Amino acid sequence: TTARPGGPDLLRGVQLVDIENPRRPTLLSNLDTLGRSVGLALSGSELFVADDFNGVVILDVADSRAPRVLGQVALPGNALGVRLDGNTLSVAAGVSGLSLIDVTDRMHPFLFGAYDTPGSVRAIAGEEPDVLLADGSSGIATVHLNPRLGPVSFASSTRVSTLAPAGFSTGP
Repeated sequence: TTARPGGPDLLRGVQLVDIENPRRPTLLSNLDTLGRSVGLALSGSELFVADDFNGVVILDVADSRAPRVLGQVALPGNALGVRLDGNTLSVAAGVSGLSLIDVTDRMHPFLFGAYDTPGSVRAIAGEEPDVLLADGSSGIATVHLNPRLGPVSFASSTRVSTLAPAGFSTGP
């Protein structure tokens, strides 16, 4: 079974699909999450959904024919991508930068940290303590999370200009 963003109208919710036979995928269920699901992270039977203007939604997908909402958290910006590390969910939050959510209690997640960037964070990758942010026209940002300085701190941020392969231009 796999999950993909997009409910019945491909703009809202999540679809769970059986891909045991990749030539004949079978739709198992749709769940409308109210937002526009644009990013997913799976941990066991829990699916963390970046649900655009609807924040982050946490789903129990143990029964792929009847997924259910466990919890949800609103964000100051849009949730555009998610990355789970233990009980910390890092969220690409658009113009609000990076948001950090404590998901220890899946039914009551809460925002506990944020880092604003000059651009609009559209995607997130990396392993703690270093997180890479696709920061729109501002390029790639590296944020170092240092838990020894508090629940979370941003000890360093290195800005890298827009990258382009050899022979390609980054502008007009």
